[in-house]
Parts: sequence; structure tokens; C-alpha cells
Amino acid sequence: MRRTPCRQDTGARPAQPPLPAAACNTRLSRALHRSTIRFAENSTRVAARYQSALANVARVAKRCPHHEIVVNGHADRRGSADANQKLSDARAHAVRSALVDLGVPSGRLSAIGHGALLPLVRTGTKAAFACNRRVDFDVTVSAPHPQ
Repeated sequence: MRRTPCRQDTGARPAQPPLPAAACNTRLSRALHRSTIRFAENSTRVAARYQSALANVARVAKRCPHHEIVVNGHADRRGSADANQKLSDARAHAVRSALVDLGVPSGRLSAIGHGALLPLVRTGTKAAFACNRRVDFDVTVSAPHPQ
């Protein structure tokens, strides 16, 4: 009988190979489109229900080394412009930190707060305010670095 040496299972998966650029464009677009993160009023805490969406974004982003992600934070229009700017910036940074914790290189992520300047819904209802308290994403492609 042949024995195989015992190895400690670290739980780590081997790194996946990079995806071709076209596949990155498609997969990142799909993952990011499905990953708008909503926030409670005056909150910067990323709710547990978004962890699987963020894990999916991270999984794809790690395989797309020439794609950079901009994390855009938003606030509803209630409160002062200064408070909404700070809140939206903190939301963007919270999501950026979550992606870094999931293994996305920090140099490929930026976080920008937009305050209440870019609402999805302009009405003054509770539902509209909830829609506007969010983080969404943009992607840019950088030139490959020479080896």
C-alpha cells in the first residue's frame, strides 16, 4: 500500500490564473452590477447580507490584474452637504476595506464619496432615501505593467 504524506490543510485555495481582458470586462461588469450595497440611515456598516456579493466581486477582481475598481459612496439628501459628504466617503472606504480584507490588492481600489449629488431616485420618500444610501462601482482598465 502506498502512503501519501500528510499535509496540513490551511483552507487556502490555490490562486486562480488571470482571466483574459474580455472575460474580465464581462465578469466584473456582471459582478459589480449585482453588487450595489445599501446602508441604513446614518450608517457606514456593511450589512452581513452583502458579504457573498462582495466575496464574488473580490473573487473576480483578483483574477483581473489590469482592472481597477472605483468604489463610489452616496448619501440621501437629508442632512448637511458636509455631513453627507463625510458619510458617503466613509461608506466608500468601508466597502473598499472589505474588498481589501477579501484579498483584492489595495492599489487597485479607490474610494470616492459623492455626498447626495448623484441620487438614483429624486423623490422625497423613505423608499427613495433608502435607494440613495448606497455604494456602487466603476471599473477602469490600466495598461499591463512591463515585466
